[in-house]
Parts: sequence; structure tokens; C-alpha cells
Amino acid sequence: MKKINVIGIIGCLLIIMSCSNSDKAKEIKITVPIKEAPTVRENLGDLNQSYQVLGEETLTESLAKKELIFPGSIDAKRWFHSAQNTEARGASFPLNAAIKKNNLRKKSLAVSFPKKLLGENFVFGGVITEVSDLQNELLGGLKLSDLPPIHVKPELNVSENEFNLVLKGCLNKCSELSNTETILTIPIVALNVEEEKVVLDLAAIGESLNLIKMLDPDGSYTQLKTISSRTVAVDFSDSTLVFDVKVSMIPLVIPIGEKGSTVDFTIRWYLRLGSVFNPSFLAREQTEGVGYFTTDRGLYPKIIRHALGGSTQSGSIKYFVKNVPAEYQGSFKAAFEEWNQKFIEVTGYPIFQVEFIDSTDPRSQLLVTGDIRYKILEWDLTNRAPYGGLGPSIANQFTGEILSSNVLIQGPHIIDLYRDWFHLSEKVENLKSKGWVRDSELLKRAFFLSIDEREGKGVKNKFALSVGGHVAFKIHSQLRPLEDPLFRKEDFDTLPIDTSFQKYMEGYFRDMVAHELGHNIGLRHNFAGNLSAAEGEPMQGKVSSSIMEYLGRKFRYLDEIGVYDLMAIKYGYAGILPENKHGFCTDEEVADFGSLHLSAECSRDDATNDPYGYFLSRLQRGVDLVIARGSAEAPVWKADEVAKVISSTITGLGLYAGTSVSTGAHWTQFFNHPERPDGVALVSDYVQTTMDQLLCPSDLKEVLAVKSSVVQLETKLNLLGFIKKVNEVLLPLKLTKPVGGDCGLGA
Repeated sequence: MKKINVIGIIGCLLIIMSCSNSDKAKEIKITVPIKEAPTVRENLGDLNQSYQVLGEETLTESLAKKELIFPGSIDAKRWFHSAQNTEARGASFPLNAAIKKNNLRKKSLAVSFPKKLLGENFVFGGVITEVSDLQNELLGGLKLSDLPPIHVKPELNVSENEFNLVLKGCLNKCSELSNTETILTIPIVALNVEEEKVVLDLAAIGESLNLIKMLDPDGSYTQLKTISSRTVAVDFSDSTLVFDVKVSMIPLVIPIGEKGSTVDFTIRWYLRLGSVFNPSFLAREQTEGVGYFTTDRGLYPKIIRHALGGSTQSGSIKYFVKNVPAEYQGSFKAAFEEWNQKFIEVTGYPIFQVEFIDSTDPRSQLLVTGDIRYKILEWDLTNRAPYGGLGPSIANQFTGEILSSNVLIQGPHIIDLYRDWFHLSEKVENLKSKGWVRDSELLKRAFFLSIDEREGKGVKNKFALSVGGHVAFKIHSQLRPLEDPLFRKEDFDTLPIDTSFQKYMEGYFRDMVAHELGHNIGLRHNFAGNLSAAEGEPMQGKVSSSIMEYLGRKFRYLDEIGVYDLMAIKYGYAGILPENKHGFCTDEEVADFGSLHLSAECSRDDATNDPYGYFLSRLQRGVDLVIARGSAEAPVWKADEVAKVISSTITGLGLYAGTSVSTGAHWTQFFNHPERPDGVALVSDYVQTTMDQLLCPSDLKEVLAVKSSVVQLETKLNLLGFIKKVNEVLLPLKLTKPVGGDCGLGA
């Protein structure tokens, strides 16, 4: 048990929690990390793993008193000679000159490592847990980025002038029998001969474990350069040693006369004893019909999922849910309960427990999202990020057993955005009720443009996700399989007017949390879920067969965990093969103009059980706005604005034309309508003809007739400009002729 030399609140900070609904659930220790300080001397660990953390002054004092000895002394050499694996060698991440000299720096932390753990199996990795810049979405999106865990063994590597502990492991296509290489070199600064421990300079490896510099060596992504990197805290529980490396950075270019602001990143690295994994966990491979994330480093990829059963049955996965406002806690809890009900159907017992922790709870600062010892869902009060929710997991790379899973929700940002949308909806409906249709469209257009400016910048530059060409990193907010959007811009419609803001947001957050928890238990996106939606207007629980679907504002708050999701967990958690192998498609299977061998029915941007019909209705809506149908006045929306909003719609229709020959035989929904062709060979011409008819409406003369000659000309030019933009989007398809033509209006 760790000793804490702190008074006052420690009684409520160091907590051993019993799970509320099951005496079989694993106890969770919430511990206080040891922070950097020159006089630190603290013990960590248990009977199996015993560590001591020493500050600079304490280490110097212990060496002076000969409680510890220098690694280059005669006694130390004798000790090293008796230890195993003294000749372990290999290349490592480059260390700077100060590290190679084994110089322990001020404020550094040293940690003693037991000789008896040499050669044992550990799991090593790291997660970005904190970013000091509170407004920059690009930097805020780096939270929960991680080095996927590496299976390593610690060994001694000593020579005449260098004394190191090395972590040796396999990086790619690994198994228990794989050859290993040196992953990391840690300087030894002292020996405790009596207790048989080597004392390691964790502050030195702060330089070696500068994750930000590894990912962005020249600052092209962050536009920052590193000025310092040090280890600032150490902790131990659940057979896991963790240590925080803080990287401080400043802008690459600082204007003359200004002082560049420092940005700090904290990476929580971990070294976890391999024996804590569930020995009865059964590794499982991917199968057709359902989609799981798989291991990255293993020779044979395995699906990732939590270990259940045995002594860790009912509610074995304990989540701490941080900072969620009281008015939305019911929605968050409902998402956990939805999954519990599905797991009861599959396994006979629920999977989740949940405890809400508010920002005033002293445990809140100790429960760090991304720490592999805990499962945490956090309503992010600190950073801005480009996503709505993010739910990555970290797994044993040999078996797929999940070590850690976390969720970040951009709660305050989401609330602000949707409150603005609701206010817009109220104003629009008020204007329409007075007959001021043009004013309502002007208001919507102004709002769209402001949102596009505020939220539409996106991330153009992305990290190279490797170091030295072989050490892979994951920036989850940049990866399609986890890049869950904050909102769908491609939507003219205001929010539902038949529901209150509070009711809508309750449904929205229940869906979002259930979706991110789906990622946490291993599930990938399923963009075929909407193909099973019910006919007619959207209804609760009838908009998709999967919570892992992307849905727009009109549909998302109605989505629930569906029959596909139940089928998926039956396979992942009970080994029952899926009975329907045609209800799933995921990110790599989404068609685009560069992959016309993939089905148009696999789309992130569609909705309803008839995606083609959905796209047509949106194109129709776009044309109506471009020509200001029903109004004697000029169009409010400009051609390029409308084309930008429905670019995904144009692409979706084009893909039906472009993929029909290669994939049309496998479509399930397109041919279910009598007006459509009954063979794939006719689809491309049919789609182009239908787009022609929508872009050049048959009543165009009547629409123009109510407008003045000046307004008629403006409307014609707007329509022709829109048709041009549509064809620019479709250009990669290399159609035989442009769609729309000139509508008889002249070029």
C-alpha cells in the first residue's frame, strides 16, 4: 500500500471502493500520485511489486549515506555480474547527451525497480491525458491519443560506462514467440543492493518519451516546438506503474516583441504486469456480418472486447462518469442501462456499473481520463475538440482483452451549438407564421454561414502516425473509425419543432453515449443500420438497426441500440455467429469516387430505408432554394452555398450511377420501388435522367413567371451556377454528359 505524507483530505482521496451491485466485482483503488519534489521519499506497490520514489535531494542523501551505491562502483559491478541478462543489447529511441551521461536533473523523480521483476512480462504504452490550451480544437483533439500497448520484458543492459534497464518487445505482427528488440532505454542512477533494486531516472526518460515530438518532429502539425520534457508524477495500483511526462512547447514563430505562450501536454505512461490479464479469456477473430476493432500489433489480429465471466460477472465494468450536469445524468445512465439490458439477454448479467462524479468531488482530479487503471466517461469542461464524442479502448495485443476504455464528450460545446439551433428554429417558425418566408430563409442562411465559419475549419494537417517507420501511434480524433462528428452541417432543416430543447438533448446524449460505449466495448461503425429503418416519419427506436450508425439531427435523438448491435455482442461476448451477414458496413467499405467497387448503399451521409430516395429529396430541397420556388423575389441562397451544404447528397446520387454495375446486384433497397429500373445495367442512365429532371424542373417557367425580369435573370444565373457546381462534384465519375445541361436557359 502506498504511503502518503499529506494531511487533511487524504482520507477521502485514497479510497478503496466496493462495487455497489455485486460482491463479485473487482475492487478499484483511487490513489494519489507522488508529485515531483526534491525531498520525496515514498513507497509504492504491494508484496508482488515494490517501488520507491525518490526526489533529487533524497537520492543524493541516500548515496552519501551509502544506503544506495553508484552503478559504476566495484560493489555495483559485482551485483550486476550476478544479475541475469546483463548482456542484453539493441537499438533504442535516441536519448540526448544529458541522458546518456545519466545525469539526474533537478526536480526529477527516480524510481527503484525490483530485480525479481526482470524478465517478467509487462505491457507498456502511453496516453495523452492533458492539454493546457483550452480553446484550440486542433490541440484539444489530441487528448486520448495513444501508443498502442507493447508487450515488453525489462532486462539489464550494462557496459563499462553505461548502466541501463531496457524494455525489450515486439512492435509488429507479434506473438509470444516473436523476436524482440529494445523499445526503450532507462538510465540506472543507483543501486539498492540490500533490497535488490535498480534505481531508474524517470525524469531522463521524459525526454525519450516525448510523445508530441515523436508525432510531430518539425512542428508542422502543432506549429509548436518542445522546450522541456520531464517526469512530474508517479503512481501505482492494480499491478500498474504509471508516470506522467509533461512536455512544454512554444510557437515555432514568435513575433518580435511578443512572448510566446507555453502549451503543456501530459502523457501518462504505464507499465502493467502481464499476469493481471484474465487467463481464461478466449481470443476471437473477426467474422463476417459484424464489426469489431482488432488488435494492431498481433501476428493474427483479434477482436477487442472486455473479459467477462468467472469471478468478474455482474456489472464487472465500473465507469466513473465525470462532470455531467444533473439534468443530463438520466440520459447518460439510460445509455448504460440500454447496454446492460442487451448483455443480460446475451450473458445473463449486466456489463456496466456507473458512478457519477462531479467536479467538486476530490476524486475527480485523481480520476484521469486515459489512465488505463480506470474506465472513465468525462464531460469535458477543459478542452475544445473537433468531435462530439470520442470512445477509444486499449487492448492486449495478443488476445484482444480490453485493458482500458474511456469516453470524452464535448458537452458544453454541444449544448451551446444545439441551443443556438433551437433558438433559430423558434425564430424561423415565428417568421413563417407571419408569412415572412424570405426573412426566415435569410435568417437560416446567415446562421449556416456563421456555423460554417465557426465550426467548419476542420483539421487539414495530420500527424504521421509512426516513429522510425515502425512504431505506430493512434490519434483517435483523426481516425475515421472513431472520428464521430460534432454535427452534420449538410442539413438545411431546423430542429424538430414538436419537441422541447430539453427533451431533444436528452435523446441526443442518450444516443451519443450509447454510441461511444459501443466503441468502448469493441464495436465499429455500422453505416448499413438505416437500411432497416421503419417506413414513414422517424420514430423512436425505428430509425436504424444499430446505435453505431451516423444519423442527422432529424433522426439521431430517436436512435436506440438495435438488433444489429445485439447480434454483434452475441458474437463478441458469447461466440454466437451472426445470423444476418448483410446488415453491416463500416468505414473502409464506404464508397467514394475513388472506390467505385464499393456499394453506394454504404454511406455515412444517408438516412431512412431508402437512401437513394433520401438523397433525391435533399437535392429537390436544394433546387427549391436555388430558384426560390413559390416566391416572387430573388433566391436568398447562392448557388455555391447550396452546393456546399448538399455536396454529400450530390456525391451519394453520383455513387448510385457509378457503382451500379459493380455492386448493384447486392443492393437491398434501391430496386424496391416500381418506378425504378429492374436491372443494374439501366441504373446509371436512370440516375442521370432523374437528376436532369430535378435540376431542370418541369415547372421552371411557372416558377420564373411570378418574378420580375431582373429577378428572373438572377434566378436563372443562380440555377445555372448550381448545376455547374453539381457537375464539378460529379466530375471524377467521368459521366458521358453533364447532368442538368442548361435547362433551355442558354449557356
